[in-house]
Amino acid sequence: MTAAPIRAAAPNPSGPPDGEAGQGLVEYGLILVLIAIVAILSLAFIGGTLSTMLSTIGNSV
Repeated sequence: MTAAPIRAAAPNPSGPPDGEAGQGLVEYGLILVLIAIVAILSLAFIGGTLSTMLSTIGNSV
């Protein structure tokens, strides 16, 4: 008895199934929002120190 050959599934020409059409864009959007929140929070915590450091550098020039 011989085994049947394994075939790759044909791509779906009509696109992703309903409900998954914008999933990739939503995921990228969520990642961008997360990065923005982290950037804002880090500037909020480090902002005073960074401002002082840049003022010191500016005054010495």
